Amino acid sequence: MDKANRASEIRAKASQLLARAVKLEGQSRDADRKSRTRRAVLVGLMILNQLEADHPVPSMGTWEDLRKAMDSFLRWNRDRAMFDLPLKEEPPT
Repeated sequence: MDKANRASEIRAKASQLLARAVKLEGQSRDADRKSRTRRAVLVGLMILNQLEADHPVPSMGTWEDLRKAMDSFLRWNRDRAMFDLPLKEEPPT
């Protein structure tokens, strides 16, 4: 195999690897966006739940304040994990 063919193969492989890297980066961004959206929905649900029950909305000036408020609201482990909360025994379905 001559050097020109080898160089061409290496460029083709590099192009394929670059395309895979771009795809993986896109998937990572999509997953981050979905997680952020899910957290926003859960926070909104907690606030609505408090308001509908005529309870005060807890102060959430810091991430830790938010986590404390969500700790008492969230039951499902997949949702608790989104806020780095300890897992609980899940309620029956």
